[in-house]
Amino acid sequence: MIWKKLFLFLGFPILIFYCIMIIIYYSFLSAVWLISLIVGLLCLRKNKFWRRATKFSISIFVCFFILISNPLYWPSQIYRHIDTSTIITPDAPAIQQLNETTEYWSYLSTNYGINQPTYKNLTEIQKLQYVEDFCFNKVIYLNIQYIWGVIDYVATPTEVLERGVGDCQHRTVVMVSFLIFLGYDAWACECPLHWYPRVFINDSTYIDLYKVNWTEPHILINNEQVKFVMNLPMRLYDTLTHFSLNDPINEFFNSFTFWILFSPISLIAAALLVLLIRTSGKQTKKKKLYNILFGTFFFIFGFLMTTLIGNFYSSLSLIILITTIILNVQLISHNFFLLHKLDKKELNESK
Repeated sequence: MIWKKLFLFLGFPILIFYCIMIIIYYSFLSAVWLISLIVGLLCLRKNKFWRRATKFSISIFVCFFILISNPLYWPSQIYRHIDTSTIITPDAPAIQQLNETTEYWSYLSTNYGINQPTYKNLTEIQKLQYVEDFCFNKVIYLNIQYIWGVIDYVATPTEVLERGVGDCQHRTVVMVSFLIFLGYDAWACECPLHWYPRVFINDSTYIDLYKVNWTEPHILINNEQVKFVMNLPMRLYDTLTHFSLNDPINEFFNSFTFWILFSPISLIAAALLVLLIRTSGKQTKKKKLYNILFGTFFFIFGFLMTTLIGNFYSSLSLIILITTIILNVQLISHNFFLLHKLDKKELNESK
């Protein structure tokens, strides 16, 4: 009964919080968290249900915590995902200042010899290209981990312009805010691991900026609303098949710093699995230690396979990562890593 009470007072609130995050967050993280939730639910069994459900709740909370590991950011991040007018801010002073003589128009004059009279004669594509170049000049690209110390952080245009650096999301909210201020029907697009602006010239014609080679958007965001332009099954499929550790945007995962940190991270993850999962047979400190060590090596092996195979089949990257986690859970729960050390009596008891 203690596990049932623990689930009702701890596990169930965590599940509710987790589901709310899936609903209010934008497409990529929502899809990742939803995939984790589905995989976890499929692993539940009737046997010792409350124990398993409680541990499962804690596990998915760990998944959430890894992606947004600073709780100080949670209130602002949740609010910004609910109210898009906080991240697309055409009326913010920092955005309006971009249109001053010393900013956008000075940039055009200095770099392209364009003044306001000649600007009016440009095509829409040319004007939008100059806005993109100007915003890129104002916001130098830098991976988000080096700015905020977390894997995901939705910033406001004011925060971005104050720092002068940012990733694709940061550049996009500045561009979209500035374009709306200039009178354009501009939207921020999100697809797996990328944001880019889309400007509608009319109801049937639009121009994408900064899209590069990424997929069609999952959602469109402006300062007034969010449009889901891709259905849920397609979003899940797109998320699974368009994540690659070898993309420039994921350069942190290929850095020397990450590989230095990855071993202790794998050790902690394996230790958490051993603590949360009830393994077969008798529980001893020696068995737990073996499971932690081999679980750590299996995580490292799985990530190496993800990196190697991702060089040839990038669409399999996230699938391999998820498979590695699922296999590690199953192998640890069945003491696979130390079957050769279990005697026949223990094996019979575990059955």
